[in-house]
Amino acid sequence: MSWKQSFDFLPGIWGGFGLDTNYTYSPSDAGYKDVEGKTVPFQDNSVHQANVVLWYQRDGLQARLAYNYRSKARQDSERYLGRDDRYDGLSKAGGVYRCFREL
Repeated sequence: MSWKQSFDFLPGIWGGFGLDTNYTYSPSDAGYKDVEGKTVPFQDNSVHQANVVLWYQRDGLQARLAYNYRSKARQDSERYLGRDDRYDGLSKAGGVYRCFREL
């Protein structure tokens, strides 16, 4: 699911802002169960992923402020053999990007 909105209807400097968002829900099933009978997900698949970008673009200036989220993901296939599965923790990242165009 995604949503993109330019705020060009706002007056003055505010009309240069915009927002991009998206969310992905991707449950998975690797096709086997662990020793406790629970379904094992695909390796490196996060069930929840989201991105948000606030941007500004006007008069030769472009800037982006981005945030990315990813829920934990299974990193190996050992649990079904009786060993503990290893999960990578939550992943969050952000950044600021800017670009100038010569007038």
